[in-house]
Amino acid sequence: MLIHAFAVDGQPSLRRMWCTWSLTAIVVLAFLAERLAGWSLMHHGPLPQEPSLVLVDLAADGRIYQDPILFEPWQPWTQVLLQGGWWQLLAGLQVLILVGGALEAELGWGAMLAACLAVLPVSALGAVLFGGEPALTGLDCGLLAMLLARAPRTRIRWGLSYYLFTEVGHVRLFTMGLTAMAALYLAQELLRLWLQGQVVPSGAWALAMIAGAALGFSTRWIRRDP
Repeated sequence: MLIHAFAVDGQPSLRRMWCTWSLTAIVVLAFLAERLAGWSLMHHGPLPQEPSLVLVDLAADGRIYQDPILFEPWQPWTQVLLQGGWWQLLAGLQVLILVGGALEAELGWGAMLAACLAVLPVSALGAVLFGGEPALTGLDCGLLAMLLARAPRTRIRWGLSYYLFTEVGHVRLFTMGLTAMAALYLAQELLRLWLQGQVVPSGAWALAMIAGAALGFSTRWIRRDP
Protein backbone atom coordinates (compact mmCIF):
# COMPACT_ATOMS: atom_id res chain seq x y z
CA MET A 1 0.00 0.00 0.00
CA LEU A 2 1.13 3.54 -0.72
CA ILE A 3 -0.34 6.96 0.11
CA HIS A 4 0.63 9.41 -2.61
CA ALA A 5 -0.43 12.39 -4.70
CA PHE A 6 -1.98 11.05 -7.87
CA ALA A 7 -3.78 13.80 -9.82
CA VAL A 8 -4.42 17.50 -10.22
CA ASP A 9 -8.09 18.39 -9.79
CA GLY A 10 -9.71 18.95 -13.17
CA GLN A 11 -6.74 17.57 -15.10
CA PRO A 12 -7.44 15.32 -18.10
CA SER A 13 -5.78 11.96 -18.66
CA LEU A 14 -1.98 11.89 -18.58
CA ARG A 15 -1.79 9.36 -21.40
CA ARG A 16 -1.24 11.95 -24.12
CA MET A 17 1.30 14.13 -22.29
CA TRP A 18 4.12 13.34 -24.68
CA CYS A 19 6.68 15.85 -23.41
CA THR A 20 6.15 14.98 -19.74
CA TRP A 21 6.39 11.24 -20.32
CA SER A 22 9.37 11.57 -22.66
CA LEU A 23 11.31 13.65 -20.13
CA THR A 24 10.37 11.17 -17.39
CA ALA A 25 11.70 8.26 -19.46
CA ILE A 26 14.95 10.08 -20.28
CA VAL A 27 15.55 10.95 -16.62
CA VAL A 28 14.90 7.36 -15.50
CA LEU A 29 17.13 5.85 -18.21
CA ALA A 30 19.96 8.28 -17.43
CA PHE A 31 19.70 7.48 -13.72
CA LEU A 32 19.73 3.73 -14.29
CA ALA A 33 22.65 3.96 -16.72
CA GLU A 34 24.72 6.00 -14.27
CA ARG A 35 23.97 3.65 -11.38
CA LEU A 36 24.65 0.56 -13.47
CA ALA A 37 27.99 1.95 -14.62
CA GLY A 38 29.05 2.77 -11.07
CA TRP A 39 27.99 -0.66 -9.82
CA SER A 40 29.83 -2.38 -12.66
CA LEU A 41 33.09 -0.57 -11.90
CA MET A 42 32.87 -1.39 -8.19
CA HIS A 43 31.82 -5.03 -8.59
CA HIS A 44 33.38 -5.94 -11.96
CA GLY A 45 30.13 -6.33 -13.88
CA PRO A 46 27.63 -6.70 -15.40
CA LEU A 47 28.81 -3.98 -17.81
CA PRO A 48 32.37 -4.24 -19.16
CA GLN A 49 34.85 -1.71 -17.83
CA GLU A 50 35.19 0.41 -20.98
CA PRO A 51 31.48 1.29 -21.49
CA SER A 52 31.14 1.79 -17.74
CA LEU A 53 33.96 4.34 -17.79
CA VAL A 54 32.35 6.09 -20.76
CA LEU A 55 29.03 6.40 -18.91
CA VAL A 56 30.73 7.67 -15.74
CA ASP A 57 32.66 10.26 -17.78
CA LEU A 58 29.45 11.37 -19.52
CA ALA A 59 27.78 11.81 -16.14
CA ALA A 60 30.72 13.87 -14.87
CA ASP A 61 30.62 16.06 -18.00
CA GLY A 62 26.88 16.57 -17.59
CA ARG A 63 26.98 18.01 -14.07
CA ILE A 64 27.06 21.71 -13.26
CA TYR A 65 30.14 23.05 -11.46
CA GLN A 66 31.02 26.35 -9.78
CA ASP A 67 34.53 26.26 -11.27
CA PRO A 68 34.30 28.05 -14.66
CA ILE A 69 37.14 25.90 -16.02
CA LEU A 70 34.84 22.86 -15.86
CA PHE A 71 31.92 24.55 -17.63
CA GLU A 72 30.54 23.01 -20.81
CA PRO A 73 27.71 24.57 -22.86
CA TRP A 74 25.37 21.56 -22.47
CA GLN A 75 25.59 21.33 -18.66
CA PRO A 76 22.72 23.76 -17.87
CA TRP A 77 20.36 21.23 -19.48
CA THR A 78 22.06 17.87 -18.87
CA GLN A 79 22.36 18.48 -15.11
CA VAL A 80 18.65 17.66 -14.77
CA LEU A 81 19.44 14.02 -15.62
CA LEU A 82 21.85 13.46 -12.71
CA GLN A 83 20.03 12.73 -9.45
CA GLY A 84 21.36 12.37 -5.93
CA GLY A 85 19.74 8.98 -5.45
CA TRP A 86 16.45 7.10 -5.53
CA TRP A 87 14.82 9.46 -3.04
CA GLN A 88 15.38 12.54 -5.19
CA LEU A 89 14.45 10.66 -8.36
CA LEU A 90 11.09 9.31 -7.12
CA ALA A 91 10.00 12.53 -5.39
CA GLY A 92 11.06 14.61 -8.38
CA LEU A 93 9.28 12.42 -10.90
CA GLN A 94 6.05 12.56 -8.89
CA VAL A 95 6.04 16.37 -9.13
CA LEU A 96 7.17 16.36 -12.76
CA ILE A 97 4.36 14.03 -13.83
CA LEU A 98 1.64 15.81 -11.86
CA VAL A 99 2.62 19.44 -12.42
CA GLY A 100 4.27 19.01 -15.80
CA GLY A 101 1.29 17.01 -17.00
CA ALA A 102 -1.13 19.72 -15.85
CA LEU A 103 0.87 22.42 -17.65
CA GLU A 104 1.17 20.35 -20.80
CA ALA A 105 -2.57 19.71 -20.78
CA GLU A 106 -3.21 23.45 -20.76
CA LEU A 107 -0.37 24.68 -22.99
CA GLY A 108 0.56 21.77 -25.25
CA TRP A 109 3.77 19.79 -25.53
CA GLY A 110 5.68 22.52 -27.36
CA ALA A 111 5.11 25.11 -24.65
CA MET A 112 5.92 22.54 -21.96
CA LEU A 113 9.22 21.74 -23.67
CA ALA A 114 10.03 25.43 -24.06
CA ALA A 115 9.31 26.03 -20.38
CA CYS A 116 11.67 23.23 -19.35
CA LEU A 117 14.41 24.51 -21.65
CA ALA A 118 13.99 28.01 -20.20
CA VAL A 119 13.89 27.06 -16.50
CA LEU A 120 16.86 24.67 -16.51
CA PRO A 121 19.64 27.18 -17.35
CA VAL A 122 18.25 29.62 -14.76
CA SER A 123 18.37 26.86 -12.15
CA ALA A 124 21.91 25.99 -13.26
CA LEU A 125 22.93 29.66 -12.90
CA GLY A 126 21.76 29.56 -9.30
CA ALA A 127 23.88 26.46 -8.70
CA VAL A 128 26.94 28.18 -10.18
CA LEU A 129 26.42 31.33 -8.11
CA PHE A 130 25.37 29.78 -4.80
CA GLY A 131 26.42 26.10 -4.92
CA GLY A 132 24.60 22.78 -4.76
CA GLU A 133 23.25 20.48 -7.44
CA PRO A 134 19.59 21.21 -8.25
CA ALA A 135 19.07 18.40 -10.81
CA LEU A 136 15.39 17.48 -11.21
CA THR A 137 14.40 19.49 -8.12
CA GLY A 138 15.36 22.75 -9.84
CA LEU A 139 13.09 22.00 -12.79
CA ASP A 140 10.26 20.96 -10.46
CA CYS A 141 10.57 24.25 -8.55
CA GLY A 142 10.19 26.17 -11.79
CA LEU A 143 7.17 24.14 -12.91
CA LEU A 144 5.49 24.43 -9.51
CA ALA A 145 5.92 28.22 -9.57
CA MET A 146 4.64 28.35 -13.14
CA LEU A 147 1.46 26.44 -12.31
CA LEU A 148 0.96 28.51 -9.14
CA ALA A 149 1.22 31.71 -11.17
CA ARG A 150 -1.30 30.42 -13.71
CA ALA A 151 -3.75 28.78 -11.31
CA PRO A 152 -2.99 29.53 -7.64
CA ARG A 153 -6.10 27.69 -6.42
CA THR A 154 -5.05 24.37 -7.97
CA ARG A 155 -5.56 21.39 -5.68
CA ILE A 156 -3.81 18.01 -5.67
CA ARG A 157 -5.74 14.80 -5.00
CA TRP A 158 -4.10 12.26 -2.67
CA GLY A 159 -5.10 8.65 -2.32
CA LEU A 160 -4.20 5.19 -1.07
CA SER A 161 -3.12 2.69 -3.74
CA TYR A 162 -3.00 -1.09 -3.37
CA TYR A 163 -0.30 -2.97 -5.28
CA LEU A 164 0.23 -6.58 -6.31
CA PHE A 165 3.09 -6.16 -8.81
CA THR A 166 0.90 -3.46 -10.39
CA GLU A 167 -1.78 -1.17 -8.92
CA VAL A 168 -4.93 -3.18 -8.22
CA GLY A 169 -7.01 -0.62 -6.32
CA HIS A 170 -7.18 3.00 -5.28
CA VAL A 171 -9.07 4.96 -2.60
CA ARG A 172 -9.29 8.76 -2.71
CA LEU A 173 -8.37 10.31 0.66
CA PHE A 174 -8.10 14.12 0.53
CA THR A 175 -7.01 17.12 -1.53
CA MET A 176 -4.17 19.53 -0.83
CA GLY A 177 -3.55 23.03 -2.18
CA LEU A 178 -0.68 23.40 -4.64
CA THR A 179 1.10 25.85 -2.31
CA ALA A 180 1.07 23.27 0.48
CA MET A 181 2.23 20.61 -1.98
CA ALA A 182 5.18 22.80 -3.01
CA ALA A 183 6.10 23.44 0.62
CA LEU A 184 5.89 19.71 1.42
CA TYR A 185 8.08 18.87 -1.57
CA LEU A 186 10.77 21.36 -0.58
CA ALA A 187 10.61 20.21 3.06
CA GLN A 188 11.31 16.61 2.12
CA GLU A 189 14.14 17.78 -0.16
CA LEU A 190 15.70 19.72 2.74
CA LEU A 191 15.42 16.60 4.90
CA ARG A 192 17.05 14.47 2.19
CA LEU A 193 19.96 16.89 1.75
CA TRP A 194 20.45 17.21 5.50
CA LEU A 195 20.52 13.43 5.99
CA GLN A 196 22.95 13.03 3.08
CA GLY A 197 25.16 15.92 4.21
CA GLN A 198 24.82 17.78 0.92
CA VAL A 199 24.74 21.50 0.12
CA VAL A 200 21.22 22.92 -0.19
CA PRO A 201 20.87 24.51 -3.66
CA SER A 202 18.58 27.23 -2.32
CA GLY A 203 19.81 29.78 -4.86
CA ALA A 204 19.03 27.44 -7.73
CA TRP A 205 15.57 26.72 -6.32
CA ALA A 206 14.82 30.43 -5.86
CA LEU A 207 15.93 31.45 -9.35
CA ALA A 208 14.03 28.55 -10.91
CA MET A 209 10.88 29.65 -9.07
CA ILE A 210 11.30 33.23 -10.26
CA ALA A 211 11.73 32.02 -13.84
CA GLY A 212 8.75 29.68 -13.55
CA ALA A 213 6.55 32.39 -12.03
CA ALA A 214 7.49 34.78 -14.83
CA LEU A 215 6.54 32.16 -17.41
CA GLY A 216 3.31 31.43 -15.59
CA PHE A 217 2.19 35.06 -15.37
CA SER A 218 3.09 35.69 -19.01
CA THR A 219 1.03 32.71 -20.19
CA ARG A 220 -2.04 33.04 -17.95
CA TRP A 221 -4.19 33.98 -20.93
CA ILE A 222 -3.25 30.83 -22.89
CA ARG A 223 -5.58 27.84 -22.68
CA ARG A 224 -5.50 24.94 -25.10
CA ASP A 225 -8.85 23.77 -26.41
CA PRO A 226 -9.77 20.31 -24.99
